[in-house]
Amino acid sequence: MLLLLILSCWHISALDIKSTLKVYHSLFASILKKQHFSVYTDNSELKNAFSQSDKISLASSPSSANIVVASRKDTIIRAYQSGTIVLTTKYSLLDDSTRVIGALYWRKGRSQLLFVRNRLQQQGITLPKQYSKFIVDNL
Repeated sequence: MLLLLILSCWHISALDIKSTLKVYHSLFASILKKQHFSVYTDNSELKNAFSQSDKISLASSPSSANIVVASRKDTIIRAYQSGTIVLTTKYSLLDDSTRVIGALYWRKGRSQLLFVRNRLQQQGITLPKQYSKFIVDNL
């Protein structure tokens, strides 16, 4: 019985990693217009998921990444200094940090995706039409 429980939890975790990677692969490809990405993140769960991808290589610092996925303000500050594109996993960081282009975060048990139009424009990023409903003018 215990073995069955452990196996089912592992299976759910594996599915969760696959779905997480699918979402981030699509986002990164749309933002960067490439199929392989160098990503820096301060989020240990995302590091674990990204390390299992054949399309993502983990960068050792924001300055050596194509894109940063930040969960902390200090990471955003370091990414600013290097000029790297920044996404966040927290709405509050999107609201606080004017150079963060968007956020993929959880609210009330559901995933939320937001991009800020003028921040995308400042970075010269044009997203495919499929993302238009996630682009806002103001927070």
